[in-house]
Amino acid sequence: MVLGSDYDGTLCRNGRVSEEDIAAIRRWQAAGHAFGVISGRGYASLYHEVAVRNHVPYDFLIGNNGCVIYDETGNLLANLAGEGAVLKSVVPAIIEAGGYHACISLPEERIMVEYPGAVDRDDVDRVILPEEVEGIRLFNQIDTRLPTEEAAAGFAAMINGKYGGAITAYQNGVCVDMVPPGVSKPEGFSKYLQLRGLDPSRGVTVGDNYNDIGMLEAFGGFAVASASEEIKSRVGRVCASIADLIDRKLGGE
Repeated sequence: MVLGSDYDGTLCRNGRVSEEDIAAIRRWQAAGHAFGVISGRGYASLYHEVAVRNHVPYDFLIGNNGCVIYDETGNLLANLAGEGAVLKSVVPAIIEAGGYHACISLPEERIMVEYPGAVDRDDVDRVILPEEVEGIRLFNQIDTRLPTEEAAAGFAAMINGKYGGAITAYQNGVCVDMVPPGVSKPEGFSKYLQLRGLDPSRGVTVGDNYNDIGMLEAFGGFAVASASEEIKSRVGRVCASIADLIDRKLGGE
């Protein structure tokens, strides 16, 4: 089987990945199964968190909500980048909505757009002005953060309603991740299974937030116990942790 886990709030809780979960992942792999992380984070951030900071053993990383897929050696297996023309409309929309930042993930770097009120970030490679956005030809993701979850939900709905043919927005708490149309966590996981020649029935997923629902519903997924009641009710299957889920699966559930 192949277990795909969300990162923030699922694998990483309270700022760290537990030793219990890491040990369980090793047992899972020793039993002949694969483990990977499926996240809204870009590859550089995801690799640093998973491999460098927490030393989690993994077989694949899927970043930008399914847009990029890497194997355990850092080899890029798939890049589903989309046309950057839509960013000329999305960046002004973020500014008007009061977004704390507008960060664009490209195939080779992460860029922050500078505008009045934007909050500086330390996870970007360079900064550009709003008028420079039109020079971006391809993008993997653009993300922002709003003051409340309600504001994030409203902004995501607006983007999908107005620009849905060119970009797809996913709410993740107070954050909104926007990716090329057709890109999603379940599509990214499905693509990975396809590349490995595995039947979709071999996949299982676990997550905790709204942008995880698609992959949880598509792959018999589990919500972690710390997820909201709405998420847990919609998914219908709950686990206490990654270790709990792995022990249950290895036990034959």
